[in-house]
Amino acid sequence: MKLPIEIQVALSGLIAMVVTEGVKVVFKKDLPELAKILTAGVLTTIFALSEYFLGLVPVEFQATVSAVFSLVISLFGAFGLHRMYKAAISKG
Repeated sequence: MKLPIEIQVALSGLIAMVVTEGVKVVFKKDLPELAKILTAGVLTTIFALSEYFLGLVPVEFQATVSAVFSLVISLFGAFGLHRMYKAAISKG
């Protein structure tokens, strides 16, 4: 069992933003090369750990875990659409 691609993409964006801002705070300047290297390392570790722990899920619970992932993805999509709608209304 693997993380759905939608969750991987959302985590990738979030981790990239957090690591980039963290590098700026720690080093007091923008170091995009270092941020890219750290982001790649953190994402690789997170995805490897998530696959390991998802591999521990018993077969009888995999459908439930997949349903939870689908719910999370749907909620992210709904929040995104709501935010886009509010932005479009406020511009108009």
